[in-house]
Amino acid sequence: MSDACDRIRSWEGEVCKVCGQPNPFGYDLPDEIWLAIVPDEFHEGGIVCLGCLDWLAWRKGISYLPYLQELCYVGRDDAVTLHVIRIEAANPKGCRQ
Repeated sequence: MSDACDRIRSWEGEVCKVCGQPNPFGYDLPDEIWLAIVPDEFHEGGIVCLGCLDWLAWRKGISYLPYLQELCYVGRDDAVTLHVIRIEAANPKGCRQ
């Protein structure tokens, strides 16, 4: 199981500091990218859902996707790790799917 899954294994009660919604998805980003995206007032506790992270990154013009390697969904009884595959890597000739 990934580090992202391990960190949010008990996600009940874990909520996004930005929107206040439950956060069942974990992700790993380099600290310098996360800190550049997330405003200081949300640093303590460190829980920012993927939707809010995406919105905050868009507002600041920061692309975090090149650094995202995996997502982890943690349900009540099990966890699923999803590995990010870039279209360029999966489709080297650049054909649209």
